[in-house]
Amino acid sequence: MKVYHDVQIIWDLTNEYKKVSALRFYFTLIHCAILGWGGFLLAAFTSGPLMWVSYLISLVFIYKGTLMIHEVSHFQRKVKGLRTTYNLLFGFMNNYPAYLYDTHAFHHGRNTFSTKKDPEYQYVRPDNFLTLIAPIFASVFLPFFQILRFTLIPIIYVFTGKKFREYIFTHFSTLVFDLKYKRQIKSSNDIRQMVRNDLMCSLTTLSVIYLVYVELIPFKLIPMWFGMVFTASLLNMYRAKFNHVYNNKNRGPLSWEDHLLDCITVDKGIFTEIWSPVGLRYHTLHHVMQEIPFHNLKKAHQHLMRNLPNDHIYRQTVVPNFIGALKRRNAVAV
Repeated sequence: MKVYHDVQIIWDLTNEYKKVSALRFYFTLIHCAILGWGGFLLAAFTSGPLMWVSYLISLVFIYKGTLMIHEVSHFQRKVKGLRTTYNLLFGFMNNYPAYLYDTHAFHHGRNTFSTKKDPEYQYVRPDNFLTLIAPIFASVFLPFFQILRFTLIPIIYVFTGKKFREYIFTHFSTLVFDLKYKRQIKSSNDIRQMVRNDLMCSLTTLSVIYLVYVELIPFKLIPMWFGMVFTASLLNMYRAKFNHVYNNKNRGPLSWEDHLLDCITVDKGIFTEIWSPVGLRYHTLHHVMQEIPFHNLKKAHQHLMRNLPNDHIYRQTVVPNFIGALKRRNAVAV
């Protein structure tokens, strides 16, 4: 019998890959921090080919380490200290504290994925030239927004009241694709957490600026930081843009099968591991089995491709590379 809409078979085939290795989580964060920030500082204090090689290496590993915020959102309860470690190594340094992604659960819920409760989803029309290059312009302005949001505004908290903090939390404290999304305040702890984390981001940035001012760090670190934020933002925007089809016009709840078909998995490609690291390339499987940690996703995906029926809908979501993702999104866009 042909299997077209059996998501259960995916769960059954990949159940053995749910085991979490805390060591892999910490190893990834720590080696990304050493190679990322170490390469960044080496580039700041050198010149010529060594500077450029160090800088390019740092961009790859800072981006990868920052995207571990995704794994933190899923596994912080299973890996003790993961959230704090991420914040100390990347969240505060890079203005991406973990609380910004606490809404990620809505992007996976059976009744919330792709709805207006999902901050990471927005119906997208078929691409044209302007929509394809839009992430470039957005990424140019992101460093300036980050300075305003995570360096200056936290200082203002000291002089403002409850309403201002609640406004910032509701409108500017979530990683979103849907710009109309407004984050709900569950308790006063949400606001206190935001204030603490934002002040740490501000303190970190101001400390670096001070070190540059007293000439302990070269001034060129500032434009290097702008370049790093631009590059990371650009890669992440294109990654998010082609991890889904974004076909749900009415933003109503989807069946598991339609949920699956809205996802895109990039199976191969030399560049894929750079723009879609820590298992994010296996996006379809991640949405169906979010309990699988990033270090097991590749093995689980390969197991599926060997054992799923040839006509299973999972295979429709798999493309070989970035160009394949672009073609699939536009081929089925409505």
